[in-house]
Amino acid sequence: SVSAVDYHAALKTIYVIKSNLPKSKIILGGIHPTIVPEQYQFDVVDTIVIGEGEISFIDILRDFERNIKPDKIVQGKKPDLDKTPWIDRELFNYRKETECRFTPDQELPSVTMLAGRGCPYHCTYCQPAENAVFGKPYRMRSPDNVVLELVTLKSRYDFKSIVFWDDTFTFNKKWLMEFCDLYEEKDFQSTILACSRADIICDNEDVIERLASVGVNWLVIGFESGSQ
Repeated sequence: SVSAVDYHAALKTIYVIKSNLPKSKIILGGIHPTIVPEQYQFDVVDTIVIGEGEISFIDILRDFERNIKPDKIVQGKKPDLDKTPWIDRELFNYRKETECRFTPDQELPSVTMLAGRGCPYHCTYCQPAENAVFGKPYRMRSPDNVVLELVTLKSRYDFKSIVFWDDTFTFNKKWLMEFCDLYEEKDFQSTILACSRADIICDNEDVIERLASVGVNWLVIGFESGSQ
């Protein structure tokens, strides 16, 4: 998975791998290959996945197993977010991450979450990366699915705070209200940090009050414009 800042390092890595393991397969994806796949049209690159890659990556591996050469560029299939397995956080030292603060008063341990993919907005400083990878429409996991994962994480890490890294966690009012009800029922006793927008906060005081009532104590606000 490659972003623009990783471009040269990624190509160097690929050539090192191929020179030492000529029979290895190189499958690329991520933001940069999705936006500019033509910049990865090298013989050492076997396949470039455009968009989301979880389902298509497995399909490509199966093709290789059957000695079927996949297309150079493959359009990724969109997964059903509620059917996608939760991240296996034990693949790396996740407990170290639970001890990282984003805000000075954040209680530890803390866990990170993603409730959806994509963004309904078209801010020029962010696009086309967001919608290029995830496409339209903006999709959210069900509130039940998100809260159930939090229940599992609570039993495993006994977190005291949660950081939702969705670009605009507060976009869908109906979704938020359902989430707050379910979250409150579980009595997590944890604070929440999430990303929002100035206009959403100003235009939806009732939603902000509800979020605060279940423990949201920080909202990260993106600058939509350089003009006050």
